[in-house]
Amino acid sequence: MFYHMQLTHETVVHPIYFGPELMDIVLKKIYTEVEGSCHGNIGYVISITSITEIERGLLVDSGMALYYAKYFAIVFRPFKNEILDGIVKNVNSIGFFAEIGPILCFVSHQSMPQGFRFISKEFPNYFKSEDNEVITIGDPIRIRIIGVRVDQNKMFCIGTIVDDYLGLLVK
Repeated sequence: MFYHMQLTHETVVHPIYFGPELMDIVLKKIYTEVEGSCHGNIGYVISITSITEIERGLLVDSGMALYYAKYFAIVFRPFKNEILDGIVKNVNSIGFFAEIGPILCFVSHQSMPQGFRFISKEFPNYFKSEDNEVITIGDPIRIRIIGVRVDQNKMFCIGTIVDDYLGLLVK
């Protein structure tokens, strides 16, 4: 789920910023480029905890300066069979999407307990069980991850709520 990792990053600075505050600008660029970004199999960088090293800048052909940095960061990465809490963001006839931090997780209607049916007569759409349990937009929900797809700069999960202690959380 959350890990403290040492990572590296390279950033380019335009010559207009060369001057006495150059290192402050390099630090700001590193923070803005890295925090909140997704790095393939590593996961989402939540926050940089410390920058341990910034190498001297290298001038490239365009006149820009290239800086390499090493830093420690808190990283969020979900794994198969992990149980996570999220918020329902969208409900449609085939299931619902829940937001778990920066990651979107889809739960199919086949991955819900028996008895849930889709209701679209009212807005917003919702799923309702035989016990009058309702899943709609904004509800807190507990999901078990059954699959994770990783793209270059985005992650997507498939989940289920068919298990003990999964499903709607007390509002």
